[in-house]
Amino acid sequence: MTRVATVYDINMQSVKKMSSADLVVAVSPTADGQVAVQRTDPNQTHPYSVTELLNKVNAKRKGRKLTSYDIQAICWKESLRGNARYAWKHSNGASHVWSGDALSYLASLSDERYDEVRTKYGAHLRTKASK
Repeated sequence: MTRVATVYDINMQSVKKMSSADLVVAVSPTADGQVAVQRTDPNQTHPYSVTELLNKVNAKRKGRKLTSYDIQAICWKESLRGNARYAWKHSNGASHVWSGDALSYLASLSDERYDEVRTKYGAHLRTKASK
């Protein structure tokens, strides 16, 4: 039998943006010496890769089938990647993972909203490329 050992070195640092935090700690002046710690496991709260998210959104919604371009456009327009409620990215990772809230939100948008955002995103990319 083969065994593998892993060593974790955990460092706590204060960050200004709550969306960058892996652990949220709040101290209340009225808590009578108690400290409330809320730990979140991104594997539980944000279980979907963008491909899984797209497949689940398409299965849940009515209307045309969305593409990865639709997801890129809406993420750009509404800054979804910066919202911890919807997306999480490990500091060493290359891509974001997505929550069930993101799935529900993206599935609730109309085809008209996606079309509007696609048009604006395309114009933004053309402007960016011409600079």
